[in-house]
Amino acid sequence: MNTLPEPEKGGLPMGKIRAVAILLAIAAVVVSIMREEPQSATSRAPKPPVAADFEGNWRRATNTDLSRTMALARIDDCPDLAYRAHKTSQGQFLVYCSSDGGRRWVSWLVWTGTQKVLGPFAPDPLLPVPL
Repeated sequence: MNTLPEPEKGGLPMGKIRAVAILLAIAAVVVSIMREEPQSATSRAPKPPVAADFEGNWRRATNTDLSRTMALARIDDCPDLAYRAHKTSQGQFLVYCSSDGGRRWVSWLVWTGTQKVLGPFAPDPLLPVPL
């Protein structure tokens, strides 16, 4: 004895309705994951570089290769820029940028040879901010 009513002619069988409902649920989950807000610079991975990798004083002199690489990466909100060179990797820099007169800083890792830029990151707590 069949207790379920037969679908009307031209209607969808229950199996297809369930399959469509499952696909819609999966699509909703995927869309909600993709719409998550990006993490702030203070919590984003990877972690800031180790202070020992970038020794020496902060430099503010113009570095043409560094400026070109930052421009190619479309990092233009950096009126106050200071950088340190990596102690062993030539062409790798730790760059600190401030757009509010040095009250808040963000950091970037920049490779001038490959014109690669990673960041922004929170400043390394082991490094003093540029003065």
